Amino acid sequence: MEGNLQRISRLNYWNGNTLERELRPLKALKDNYRKLLVTMDDIRLKSLDGIEHVQAWELENYLLSK
Repeated sequence: MEGNLQRISRLNYWNGNTLERELRPLKALKDNYRKLLVTMDDIRLKSLDGIEHVQAWELENYLLSK
């Protein structure tokens, strides 16, 4: 049961204003550089307006693969 509660709280964390607050500065940049949102969250988010979500522990692999 406790594991389920953690998943629910993490899902709620990315709902609404929190996610928008984190993405707003990246959306404001009007350039052609890749934009990444790096988090410590277990849940993978899909690409949002061209901003890719990368989990912190996968960052090295992500950068080396590009």
